[in-house]
Amino acid sequence: MVSLRLHFRTEAAPGLVAFLDEHRAEWTDRFPGTLPKATYPTPNTVYTLELPRPTMGDQAGVAEVFAKVEAMAEALLPVVSAYFAQSAVSA
Repeated sequence: MVSLRLHFRTEAAPGLVAFLDEHRAEWTDRFPGTLPKATYPTPNTVYTLELPRPTMGDQAGVAEVFAKVEAMAEALLPVVSAYFAQSAVSA
């Protein structure tokens, strides 16, 4: 299994989870990661997408994993950047 993750310290980005949820339509098609619901408070937030691990020598499978990483970054970077830009204005 290969895990693609958006991982951040929750206290370092208060409100980012809500912001990501509000803007889910902008990124979920390219990165359909899930946020597990913890039964207790945790210091970290982790959105995860699990992919099958390519077998040794499977260049097409490895290329697909890299394409998913690229898609994740392209989808999430504008949204996360907008959150921090908005946070800077609010501060």
